[in-house]
Amino acid sequence: MTRAHFDNFATAFLSVAQDIAPNQLTVFGRESLNKGFKLMHGVIEEGLLQLERINPITGLSAREVAVVKQTWNLVKPDLMGVGMRIFKSLFEAFPAYQAVFPKFSDVPLYKLEDTPAVGKHAISVTTKLDELIQTLDEPANLALLARQLGEDHIVLKVNKPMFKSFGKVLVRLLENDLGQRFSSFASRSWHKAYDVIVEYIEEGLQQSYKQDPVTGITDAEKVLVQESWDLLKPDLLGLGRKIFTKVFTKHPDYQILFTSTGFGDTPLTKLDGNPAFGTHIIKVMRAFDHVIQILGKPKTLMAYLRNVGTDHIARNVERRHFQAFSDALIPVMQHELKAQLRPEAVAAWRKGLDRIIGVIDQGLLGLKEVNPQNAFSAADIQAIQGTWALAKPDLMGKGAMVFKQLFTDHGYQPLFSNLAQYEITGLEGSPELNTHARNVMAQLDTLVGSLQNSIELGQSLAQLGKDHVPRKVNRVHFKDFAEHFIPLMKADLGDEFTPLAESAWKKAFDVMIATIEQGQRARRSVATFLTNPVA
Repeated sequence: MTRAHFDNFATAFLSVAQDIAPNQLTVFGRESLNKGFKLMHGVIEEGLLQLERINPITGLSAREVAVVKQTWNLVKPDLMGVGMRIFKSLFEAFPAYQAVFPKFSDVPLYKLEDTPAVGKHAISVTTKLDELIQTLDEPANLALLARQLGEDHIVLKVNKPMFKSFGKVLVRLLENDLGQRFSSFASRSWHKAYDVIVEYIEEGLQQSYKQDPVTGITDAEKVLVQESWDLLKPDLLGLGRKIFTKVFTKHPDYQILFTSTGFGDTPLTKLDGNPAFGTHIIKVMRAFDHVIQILGKPKTLMAYLRNVGTDHIARNVERRHFQAFSDALIPVMQHELKAQLRPEAVAAWRKGLDRIIGVIDQGLLGLKEVNPQNAFSAADIQAIQGTWALAKPDLMGKGAMVFKQLFTDHGYQPLFSNLAQYEITGLEGSPELNTHARNVMAQLDTLVGSLQNSIELGQSLAQLGKDHVPRKVNRVHFKDFAEHFIPLMKADLGDEFTPLAESAWKKAFDVMIATIEQGQRARRSVATFLTNPVA
């Protein structure tokens, strides 16, 4: 149900009341009922929004997780029985799967229930399934458990289709066992939740989650990058000339950056005849080659790339210049290698370069990577979550007040197309402002609840940053929000908002904003890389 259903109920109620007692329902009485319904619906909607809140990592809503856990708890008292019936149904539908289980691979189906090895394995599987279900709302723990499960099954030669088949049999068993208690919504939620679990299991099967922390590429992808680069390496000078010519053709103004190098004003048709151009290309391509060779050495690579960025500050080189080089690089590679550069290799190049540009940009901007895991002490988290709990009864009101202050003090209202038509004095109580305030505070509520989980917090904040790039919302806007929100909390909570709490909240917003900005920089970067070498 949505708020619209409750609004329709209120309208119908008032209409019926008017018909039944037309002379007793005064204007004042009608206004009072309207006001009461409005307040009641606000509280109801808050509850509905909490249920429909989507976890940004799993894509599951709180309501979907709740119904999966609720229906599972109905069969949980008989984990062995559930497991035995699942395996019997699985082997009936997919007879070849029984061979994967050597301890009962040759046991006839009608004897499965009497075989101790089957019972032992059934309880082991359903116990593990229970652990996964209980962590559906804890993405970091869910990923850890499911990936480990995948790794454990590599030697058993169990693959993703087998896990998918197990899930189909499981949901069908729940439908049969629970009957009307297993609604269509429960069925959809189970399929969706199990798909999330299987994706993590597959990462464990392939060990694809073990990515290089700098480039984000796996060992297999690193091999694709290095193998394709080795095909081009014998002619670095020729490759570099084609890349730079392509960059200067598309961006003629970029060539002026190389005036001090000796070819900033050389006509394109004469570049190859300028010795300074060839000398510089060799330096660039050797530096690029060095980056390719140290893939898989994250500390060395991180330091090297940051130095690349730092060394280019004085040369007035910006992120867009690195991007132009990379935009030219991959098409040139595709033209040179043709079918030898496989699609999966192109994807690996783009993936790695996209992350690398972010590290170079840190050098350009003088930024350090923020790690939420090291940011908060236990006392900080306790102070933040404790004061947040005190403020929660009126989150929408606080959010609306902060936004009105932002619009008044900073003129940010045009950033919100659905609020642009209002005068600031007319924003009070507007549905659009209340809805946006409620959504923002619900998101903040999720972040506050994730302070102990650095992985989930970091991913959520980075995604928040990416989502706000198209809306032209940047670090300054988030910072102004924090500077209005903290004093509001202090004024509202009084002595409960201690100096420790205030300090912890400021630290929290600093970390959140820095991590959000990292997400925004990653969103803005499209396969990018070097335009100049380090010395």
